[in-house]
Amino acid sequence: MTNPTALVIEDDPKLGVIYQTALRQFGFDAELDDMGRDFRARLVNPAPALIILDIHLPYASGIEILEQIKADKAWREAVVIVATADLFLSKSLASQADHVMIKPVSVDQIMKIVVGHWPDQIQPDIDSQ
Repeated sequence: MTNPTALVIEDDPKLGVIYQTALRQFGFDAELDDMGRDFRARLVNPAPALIILDIHLPYASGIEILEQIKADKAWREAVVIVATADLFLSKSLASQADHVMIKPVSVDQIMKIVVGHWPDQIQPDIDSQ
């Protein structure tokens, strides 16, 4: 069985690596897009199973990226986790994303979402947390 794929769109390099590393520990092939700048070009590629999306990016609007994901026939099935520090914005995005996490985000939060969607596929090593 091949690993599910994940895309992390996060401009904070430390957070991006934390998310990517956690997803790899949970059995994903995880790729990091540190700016979201080239997202539109990614839509020609197969959709990942999971996307962690920062809303405030320097070169792209996370809200527009979320809209593009939901508008694309192949990509709209991806599980989208929005990560934001903006509490007000998080409430308005709750109906568009599968999950909204308020920063700072913990690895445990990510793990609970992953296990909730892929209980048979993903077996995180809880002892290493």
